[in-house]
Amino acid sequence: MTTTTHHWPQRTAHIINLLLMLVLAGTGFYIHRPLVGGLMGLARYAHIVAAFVLLVNLAWRIYYAFLGQYKDAREFKPQLQALPRQIRYYLFLSNHEVKEGLYNPLQRLAYLAVVLLIILQGVTGYALGWPEGTMAVLVNALGLAEIRALHYLITWFLLTFLIVHLYLVLTETPHALSEMFLGRQQLLSTGSPEKHVARDRA
Repeated sequence: MTTTTHHWPQRTAHIINLLLMLVLAGTGFYIHRPLVGGLMGLARYAHIVAAFVLLVNLAWRIYYAFLGQYKDAREFKPQLQALPRQIRYYLFLSNHEVKEGLYNPLQRLAYLAVVLLIILQGVTGYALGWPEGTMAVLVNALGLAEIRALHYLITWFLLTFLIVHLYLVLTETPHALSEMFLGRQQLLSTGSPEKHVARDRA
């Protein structure tokens, strides 16, 4: 027996985010330190276009979370009181995961942090691309070198999240990888149907 855990709008936004983040990371590292010449113009163009599409996709995903047919904003509501118990679970000090709905307390905070980091990355990227335009106030306040360092640091935060996220999916709930593309998961039953919402930890 199967049940739908992620509907196609959420899955589509998730896949688009993944692809765009990979494009942004690849072109960003090339812009930072080009290993071969002659591709800087193409890399910058692809980087800007991918960043714009990523921000549009993020805005649409936030809109859909609150107003879409399968709105799921409640799934991301922070659960700070349950956070210590979830951390103990991750540290192998407890065998009981704290979870209400699709995500545990640490997942909810991580996903909300990713949203904020993407927005901040967009702001710093815009300031780097057009330092004398609307971002002149920010550039004058922080300095172009500091903004570049922050942009680079956020890149590593997002890449680290991506690696840890994928690692936990593959080691704990590998079926969740296909679930994100197909949107369905198996239900366990012992006489009567029992929902088994198996999710990765981050």
